Amino acid sequence: MSDPNGWPERPGVPMHPEEYRAHCLQFRDNRPVVALWLVIPRLWLLPDTHKRMPDEVASWRYLGPCLTPQEVAARVAEAEARGHEDGLQGGITAVKARVWPPSTDTRISGFNEGIAAAVRELERLHTAIRALKEKTT
Repeated sequence: MSDPNGWPERPGVPMHPEEYRAHCLQFRDNRPVVALWLVIPRLWLLPDTHKRMPDEVASWRYLGPCLTPQEVAARVAEAEARGHEDGLQGGITAVKARVWPPSTDTRISGFNEGIAAAVRELERLHTAIRALKEKTT
């Protein structure tokens, strides 16, 4: 990632642009938001249901893709299977370190609050996607 705002390849386009997925973005010093990347028509759906083209968010910070609950569970299980001496807490700490590197953790205040808000936002975005799909079919 050579982009100063953290974009993987092209500013405004997320990691794995071929996948419908939620990503964490931050505009200036505001709180991070969960935005949904829509593969077709290649744009962002923001929490306020506004749509933005990639060039409109290119100046925002890209914090990375949001993990699904299944991905988090798989990483916790993987860490536990490696037999951390601290047991479950050691496994969770190891997963957190891989999911949110320390540099990201320090940029996001209220880490736990942010995760809880991201989960709520993800659920709302999934509902919005279903509604959009129903309109287009």
